[in-house]
Amino acid sequence: MVLFNCAGIDRKTVPEDLFCYDVRHDDDCQGIACEIKPYVAVNHWGTILTKTEIPMAEGGRYYQKPCS
Repeated sequence: MVLFNCAGIDRKTVPEDLFCYDVRHDDDCQGIACEIKPYVAVNHWGTILTKTEIPMAEGGRYYQKPCS
């Protein structure tokens, strides 16, 4: 379970017991969430907060589906 915000969240305001990740949307701008990373600058779709750490692959990202 996560809390979603369509805007970015200032990491300094996140309580220490929560994990904060950004969600990136597809390159075709169809609004398809495709990647979760600790920080996303390009194609930022939103930010999620969770009590459970999301396991990241090498390079610090989690793919929900292949991005275009």
